[in-house]
Amino acid sequence: MKILVTGSNGLLGQHLVHALVENGHIVTGIGKGPNRIEENLTGFIYKDIDITNAMLLRDTVDEE
Repeated sequence: MKILVTGSNGLLGQHLVHALVENGHIVTGIGKGPNRIEENLTGFIYKDIDITNAMLLRDTVDEE
């Protein structure tokens, strides 16, 4: 399943991303600033976007 996680750079978001990927899901993480999750995590894509920008958020969801 493809899952979008907002706040993937936060404490809970990082743990959630790891748990979802370990269970075989494809995860797109959205956060502010640089990615804090290891870049070679298979099944994880990080996008540095502002979720208050509705057009950019919609485009991100449509891509995945």
